[in-house]
Amino acid sequence: MDEIFGGFFRGLAHGIGYFVGEVLCKYLFQYSGALVLKILSIGKYPQVLDEDPFDSFSSILMTILGAIIWIGGLVFLLSNYA
Repeated sequence: MDEIFGGFFRGLAHGIGYFVGEVLCKYLFQYSGALVLKILSIGKYPQVLDEDPFDSFSSILMTILGAIIWIGGLVFLLSNYA
């Protein structure tokens, strides 16, 4: 019985890890950070989007910038409208 629940929770943890790693970091944070950097640098930076959000310095920079933007926006909304 413990093996069944252990396998279920292990699969659940992998699913949550995939969601956080792929969906949040790559699609939400990295692409929004890349968009802001494209606007700020007038289209010069970044040249290409890497596959892994933690692969190179530019990918890490885009991911961190995107996370700052989304978290800052969330804090702004919660502080003004909550």
